[in-house]
Amino acid sequence: MTATIVTLARDMAAAMITAKRDNGDRFYKIAPGSPEWMKDVCMAAHDGGNVLPDDYRYAFIADALGNIEQADDDATLEDLTDMICEWSDGDTDVYNSDLYSWLQSSVHRAGYVDEHTNECGHSDMGLSGDIMGGQCGERREVYYQIIDALDALV
Repeated sequence: MTATIVTLARDMAAAMITAKRDNGDRFYKIAPGSPEWMKDVCMAAHDGGNVLPDDYRYAFIADALGNIEQADDDATLEDLTDMICEWSDGDTDVYNSDLYSWLQSSVHRAGYVDEHTNECGHSDMGLSGDIMGGQCGERREVYYQIIDALDALV
């Protein structure tokens, strides 16, 4: 069977595991011994190394892979791109504390909020809605980066 974006996403999703830090926080990572291409896809999903690895980014990677792996094996690049709106909008954080934690976790995340408000205006939901829109933008970015990286492997 020839590898497709979807079959590669399934393989990689299976290799995404959760681990626990000493303080009890859980996080995603690639299982030890996984193929090098999976690490390369993770690097691509960190904007080619321009974004430092963090727990949110890895969670977005795991979520995106979980979404992609649900598609038909023969899904086209266009099909997978069309799936992004439902996925990225449906899984953003909704609690203010979670949104603010995401925002404060990295200085570059304010840029996603700024980009969202510049493109769409301020949310009717206020600041939390603006932050939610920014988080959605980062999730979409990760999804596209994963799709592009997997497509390059096919």
